[in-house]
Amino acid sequence: MKTIDRLSTSMGVRGNAPNKELALCCLKDPLLLQNLRPALLIYKKGITADAAEVFTEVALQKPELVSPFFNDLFPLLKCKDNRARWEAMHAISAITFLNVELMRPLLPELERLVQEDKSIIVRDYVIEAIGNYSGVSLLCAKEALPYLEKFLSLENGRFAGKCIFAMMQCAVFLPANAQLEKIANNYSLHEKASVQKAARKLLRILTQNNV
Repeated sequence: MKTIDRLSTSMGVRGNAPNKELALCCLKDPLLLQNLRPALLIYKKGITADAAEVFTEVALQKPELVSPFFNDLFPLLKCKDNRARWEAMHAISAITFLNVELMRPLLPELERLVQEDKSIIVRDYVIEAIGNYSGVSLLCAKEALPYLEKFLSLENGRFAGKCIFAMMQCAVFLPANAQLEKIANNYSLHEKASVQKAARKLLRILTQNNV
């Protein structure tokens, strides 16, 4: 049986059990990912999203196996299929730290996605990816922080919690950053408990790293 034929859609199965099973097989035999690559390159309803899910599942456990497919995954962010986009973005987020040089020129495009994409899930994973990018180095933290600041107030603070969580990685390299401290203090009084909790955690990280 061809690798693509083992995907949920190919097998006529509702749900993602076959995709998860295939991901486990790919972890044991990474060459299967290469066999699955055509499903990323040529869009087919259901098939492409299933394939992206397999890459995501593998990336979450062994990102180094999916890292070589970064340039195959990123074009899917222009796909009309919401699920294909969010699975691709999830995989990209998981391998961001291995692809800093590829990510850097794409930050403006990721900003556009956060501002314009119709899928909240896609936008969440973009913010997560930028957070992961910021956690690689001092330079990455400095590059990422302005984007995360822009997203804080987007749509009445819809992504505030995600942004502050992402900023925790910036804080590792920017412990004495006055703007991060200001954000942490301001949002520790936010109306949403989850945002308050994230802001207080950010403040603790800043304090610990600044000792």
